[in-house]
Amino acid sequence: MLPKIHKKGCPGRPVISGCNTPAEKISEFVEHHLKPLVSSIPSFVKDTNDFLHKLRSRDTLPEGGILASLDVVGLYPHIPHAEGLEAIRHALN
Repeated sequence: MLPKIHKKGCPGRPVISGCNTPAEKISEFVEHHLKPLVSSIPSFVKDTNDFLHKLRSRDTLPEGGILASLDVVGLYPHIPHAEGLEAIRHALN
């Protein structure tokens, strides 16, 4: 268990390896087919250099816009299932 020290009572989250399981092959299949779509989404940022290039290519921020940067860790387990599927449908269409 990985303790969540920021939560009351320090509940644990199980840490389970997915190596050599059927889910690993399914994940590889999904990634193979979605990877080309993801890079075409306007909000996609590949890395720091890509972010800086996109920032330099803008003259100004939109009215009321706020510039922010986030470091996302462990994003995929937190994407709600229905919204994730809807985003995939949207990208495929």
